[in-house]
Amino acid sequence: EKGLNIVKNHINQFEYYQPNIDMINRLDSALKNGEKIKSADASFYMHEISESHMMKDLIKTMDFENAYDIAHNAALNKYEVSQFSVYHPDVIAKNSSEFSLAWKRFW
Repeated sequence: EKGLNIVKNHINQFEYYQPNIDMINRLDSALKNGEKIKSADASFYMHEISESHMMKDLIKTMDFENAYDIAHNAALNKYEVSQFSVYHPDVIAKNSSEFSLAWKRFW
């Protein structure tokens, strides 16, 4: 629950983006049902937690946008995952206009 709150607070800093809301809803559901997260859900969760922690340090020395760009790429590199791995295929399908064909092909 503590980690999910970190993710929610981090996401709330950004402009509304339905795929993020859908991913958070998936995590909320897993928590409520006592399910372990895996695959894209775990990738999203770990990515956002890491990005949040990195941004807190970076924002002290640079503007928000640059801090985000650096933290986002560093979080992907930290876990050695593709950018395409952080959204579940169901979220991609539900929000298909938000994702290019590359995202759909990945899954």
